[in-house]
Amino acid sequence: MIGERIQYYRKKKGLSQEELGTRLHLSRQTVSLWEKGQTLPTIDNLLRLREIFDTSLDELVEERSDEALERYEMTLSSNELDRVKRRRVARLCRSTLPSFFVWGLMTAVLLLLEASTLFIGFVLGALFVDLSLGLSRLFADVRGVRRALDGLFGNTLIYTVAYDELRIEVLSDGKVLKSVACPFSTLETGETVDTLTSFKVGGDEYFLSRDLISENSILLEYI
Repeated sequence: MIGERIQYYRKKKGLSQEELGTRLHLSRQTVSLWEKGQTLPTIDNLLRLREIFDTSLDELVEERSDEALERYEMTLSSNELDRVKRRRVARLCRSTLPSFFVWGLMTAVLLLLEASTLFIGFVLGALFVDLSLGLSRLFADVRGVRRALDGLFGNTLIYTVAYDELRIEVLSDGKVLKSVACPFSTLETGETVDTLTSFKVGGDEYFLSRDLISENSILLEYI
């Protein structure tokens, strides 16, 4: 659709709807209606869009329902995944430590105040239970992180950028394990470790190195 291409090239140029409207001497609402497919630009506006976007008229109006605009391919190395693991395990540990510290502080205060042996025993017992449960949750979470990331090792990830969506293929030994498509509007971005950026599609996590992405890619606006 023409509207999808206008939106793609507008974002690729780093323009807001209002900025594009200003350059066309039109309102932001007019640009919005084009992108939603509710109205179409006139021939004069298409010619001006062609100049602003530095593209051809065919690129804006020709019907190509399955066109790939960008394509990236990568295989996650063990070193890359290890860096992500260390970051996530460290974050899990930091989130667990405060509760242990609070219990320990309470015990120290009670000892200094010479509280009854029975009460101190109760506090120490509660601390032990909390410590045991906390460590159990921590170990389970760490195992979950490692298991999820280990499952990505060795797989080839192919990312194809279309006008309105990101398509992802996961390959192992040349065989397609999974193929999904995600509209940019529903892309859930995660964390960035060095140059590796994570994002979620349909509950599954994927990684893409920012070093692979071209400097004017529309993907940079979302991840």
